Order: sequence, then C-alpha cells, then structure tokens
Amino acid sequence: MKPSYEMVPTPAEQSWLLRHFDQPQVVFEWHVHDEFELVLMHEGHGQYFAGDSINVFGPDEFVLFGAQLPHTFKSDPGVQRVFQSVIQFKSDFLGSNLLQQPEFYKLRKMLQRSGSGIRFDQGLAQRLRPRIQKIDQLPPGHRTVELLSILVTLAESAGPNLSQSDSFPSSSSKTKERLQRVVAFIEANLAKEVTLDHVAAVAQMSPTAFSRFFHQEMRTTLTDYVNGMRIAAAKGLLRELDSSISSIAKQVGYHNISNFNRQFKARSNMSPREYVSQFHR
Repeated sequence: MKPSYEMVPTPAEQSWLLRHFDQPQVVFEWHVHDEFELVLMHEGHGQYFAGDSINVFGPDEFVLFGAQLPHTFKSDPGVQRVFQSVIQFKSDFLGSNLLQQPEFYKLRKMLQRSGSGIRFDQGLAQRLRPRIQKIDQLPPGHRTVELLSILVTLAESAGPNLSQSDSFPSSSSKTKERLQRVVAFIEANLAKEVTLDHVAAVAQMSPTAFSRFFHQEMRTTLTDYVNGMRIAAAKGLLRELDSSISSIAKQVGYHNISNFNRQFKARSNMSPREYVSQFHR
C-alpha cells in the first residue's frame, strides 16, 4: 500500500520529538515520514502494519520504524485505551558526522536496518520504559544525551526485522482512500469468505484490475494479505483465550483447524497452542 506523507513538527528547544499519546483507540492511518520513529506501547491491544508485515501489539511492544517506512497502528474492537510513547528523530539530529564515529558502529547499522522495521523484546521494553517516560522531565541537553544512550542500548540488542521490503513510494489520497476501504472491509468480514470479487467491488474495480492494483500497492496477493490479517486477529484473541482454539479459528475465518494451524505456524514459527502458552502458563 502506498502511504500518505506526514510532516513531523520539530520543537524549537531540541532536534527531535517525544510525544505520549493516550487515546481511547487508534485507527488505520497508513503514513510515512522522513524521521525514524521509536514506539513503546504501554497499554492497549491491536494490530500494527509496517511495510509488508502485519503484527499484533500489546503492552511492552517496542519497535523502531526507519525513515520512509510506511506504518500504522489499529486498536482491536472493544479496546478503550491505547497509551504509547513515540520518539521521532532524523539521522542527523546530532550532526552529520557523529554516527560515522567508530564507537557508534552498531547504532549506525541498526538505523540502516530499521528501513524494514525492528522489534525489540519485552524485557528490554520493561527495562527502558522508566527512562523513556521520564526523559521529557530532563533539561534539553540531558534529554538528548539520554536519547542517545537509549539508542546505543537498543543497538546492542536489536531484534528481528518486520518487513521484507524497505522501498514504498508515496501515494495519492485517492489510492489511500481506496485501500483504507478495502482494509476496513476485510477486517469486518474476517469470519466470512473474502473473495476477490467482493473486495474488487468495494474498491470499485474489476477483479482483474484490482488484483493487479493490489499486488502493485501491497507487494503481496490478496489471499496472502487476508491470511496475514486473520492470523494477527487470532493472536489478539488467543492472548485473552476466552474461547477454544478451534472456536477462535472459526471467528477469524478458518473452518478447517489443520489449515489454521498450518497458516499460524508458517507466520509465527510456532503453533497456536505454543503461542497461548506464552500468556497462560
């Protein structure tokens, strides 16, 4: 999906931006900007999209989006609060030469790799949360030194990449609106059969034209994208485990449990039962 461009404001007193967002929900707003973005989730559940990947978030989700990597968050239905800290900075926020110094080699490589998005583990999120929450209470110079220290710490423990691609051109508002309608339709109908004809009609295109359009914009097929959304939705339900695994599979559109298990393992490198065991021991 080609994203819309977001202009990030720069504060007068420092060269980067920290904001804490406390909202009842977050909606799908596919966007891109020139800044790197570090996001720490404190509360809420839902999905987030980075490049061509679909992921689930909960408390302690900790990710770094590279400059020009399209991304968005979307809270699950019924969620009443999403609280996150967001830090945005450009690659030269400390000057054009600092990151070229040998002691910042790992940080430089991490920022280069963040073009595909990077996820950090929850233990690191929990360890750094107090520092991130208090950073804006420091004097301006100390804030920036603290941010650099946090980034160096992250570079020592950078996790896996999120997206398979790091090249996504910007789009027109018409394309963005069309794809947002498609995403909303798929989300609302995950439990049902989602066919090419149905989705093409939502996009007001012929099936052949839509298939070509969708693959060009999303870098994947409609079938693969729907499966990704279904597995992401299943993960959210499995965290709560208010229903059996087979019931959850049906809720997200898998009426064959073997197919659900196969799709889940292919995208998560673990079975649904193994995933559940992480949250319910």
